[in-house]
Amino acid sequence: MAGVGRAAWTCCPVTATGSSSPGDMSSRHFKPEIRVTSVRFSPTGRCWAATTTEGLLIYSLDTRVLFDPFELDTSVTPRRVREALRQHDFTRAILMALRLNESKLVQEALEAVPRDEIEVVSSSLPELYVEKVLEFLASSFEVSHHVEFYLLWTQKLLMLHGQKLKAR
Repeated sequence: MAGVGRAAWTCCPVTATGSSSPGDMSSRHFKPEIRVTSVRFSPTGRCWAATTTEGLLIYSLDTRVLFDPFELDTSVTPRRVREALRQHDFTRAILMALRLNESKLVQEALEAVPRDEIEVVSSSLPELYVEKVLEFLASSFEVSHHVEFYLLWTQKLLMLHGQKLKAR
């Protein structure tokens, strides 16, 4: 019966000593103490999260990444992305959508940009985000009904940033 009922949780391993005094940093082997302030389980029971002194740790039985934010802070929300779109601040909206890393929100932000402003918005994107937009566009070609629009985005991004991307 070995292995029955055992599951492989995936996350970065974190070890806590359990003692009440800090670990001796001068010893050859020490285990850092990590304080857990909260633990929450998903309704499905397939994942759980813990807030610790090391940050937020999310453990899951699923191998597929569900939430992978990029340079996220508390001011980046889907509502703020939509506010930026209403104010026609397309670059800011795209950057925030990419930080949240939600494909539907990135799609909404990209498709809100008028065709004649794609070049201006493309030129104002930082190089780090250009690569993320190109990755999104590449993954969307097969499923989108806006192939020509996405091709225009791809062309403008590569014409403006292609040399820098090629040099890396």
